[in-house]
Amino acid sequence: MGQNLNLDQIGAIEGTDKSSNISYGWDYLRHYEEWFAPWRDQDINVIEIGVLNGSSIGVWLTYFSRAQIIGVDINPACARLARERVRIKIGSQDDPDFL
Repeated sequence: MGQNLNLDQIGAIEGTDKSSNISYGWDYLRHYEEWFAPWRDQDINVIEIGVLNGSSIGVWLTYFSRAQIIGVDINPACARLARERVRIKIGSQDDPDFL
């Protein structure tokens, strides 16, 4: 299903505020599409700093069909979002040793 959708559409389905289709959103995904398209079906690592409720994790998991997704957050509750192709690391982006 995800292969027929663009990044912004996937973002709207996942409910991320990065989509142009969310009224209170930031509208990033329409602009990211051009830059991310060449890597869509590649074996890459994607790092999401700031996982919150996991909606962006769902976006990257759907859009990047072969990527390993690494989510970083300081909230230990975010560990529940780990699944196939998704690892969640609990720590601070302010900590160079952690990163």
